[in-house]
Amino acid sequence: MQTNSDIDKIDVTEVCPKEWDIEQIDKELVKISYTFKGRGNQPKPIIIPKKIEIDEQLLACVGMYLGDGKLSPDNYHLEYTSKDKDLSTFMLDFFRNRFFIKNYSFNYYYNAYSEESFKEWLFALQVSNEHVNKHQSDRHGHDCVSFQIGSKIFNLIFKSIINQVLQSRFSSNSILRMAFLRGVFAAEGSINYHHGEKYIVYVGFHLSYLKEQELAKLVMNLLEIEEIPAVLKQRSSRGEVYIQITNWQNYWKCYKMGLFDLCKRKKMHFLDCARKAKYHAFISDEFIKEVLDGTNQRQLSLATNIDTVTMCNSVRQKCFTLQNILKICKARDISIEVLKAKIMKIRVGNHKWIEGGEFVDFALGFFLT
Repeated sequence: MQTNSDIDKIDVTEVCPKEWDIEQIDKELVKISYTFKGRGNQPKPIIIPKKIEIDEQLLACVGMYLGDGKLSPDNYHLEYTSKDKDLSTFMLDFFRNRFFIKNYSFNYYYNAYSEESFKEWLFALQVSNEHVNKHQSDRHGHDCVSFQIGSKIFNLIFKSIINQVLQSRFSSNSILRMAFLRGVFAAEGSINYHHGEKYIVYVGFHLSYLKEQELAKLVMNLLEIEEIPAVLKQRSSRGEVYIQITNWQNYWKCYKMGLFDLCKRKKMHFLDCARKAKYHAFISDEFIKEVLDGTNQRQLSLATNIDTVTMCNSVRQKCFTLQNILKICKARDISIEVLKAKIMKIRVGNHKWIEGGEFVDFALGFFLT
């Protein structure tokens, strides 16, 4: 049995019970089966890769499965459910391409049926109508699809693979660490936005109070390694434990590590929130002189339609909203590339200043498209 916590591959034959039969098909594939005494159908053999690499895709899928997947009490059905087509296809492709699983049962849940939405799901999952069971459900606010893998052999193997991954030192590898967080966030993450005052209240993970306490601790540990401060809160009355990340310096770290990338809906929501934010740029003395060369603050106010008091305060503090500094650059025929080089740091709302050209590009991008 593998015990090395630094393994880069999992040998599925070593996670199988000793009584199972294992036949080597070729260099990469094995056929796994077992028999039991008693009534009922015998488990169908499966052919899967002998070695499973612990890589970015595996960690992302394990994170997603821990959030949105489940095993039946008898370990017979492995099931994954999502309202996001990109997440469902990502996970389905994972099982199809990494484990060569071919047989699935699909269930489509809807509140108010839409033929158009149903066909979109069929196209996304690349399945035909007769392979999907439809269910009306008042519990589901959005239509969603679950798929099941009805193989007890595979389900026990996949459960063991998850345990192997969690016992490995993947947290010491930045690529694997971030992939896992990405997967958990795709399944359980949220971006809480205050629509009235137009700011992000927090980025968070919402987990089960009864079933996911250990997962919450693991997420907290990984965020700490990434130097992203977070607060873990218990809400037993609502059946959840949730993790809150605040402050734009930390949102920016989350964005750079790709935390929102797996779920298109959540990434677009974050970018939409960021687009509505108010940005201030702190610029150099040299740039102030360049802007005022041959003019004065009053003339510049008239040329840009910026309030004179606002212009004077901005020049004195060397701090402009991005909208205003772009107006000034246009009036003074200063290129965006020159402006980028002169911005020393940017602040979002009342948060702390963020330095670095990457964030300057990120913030300016909302005003240049």
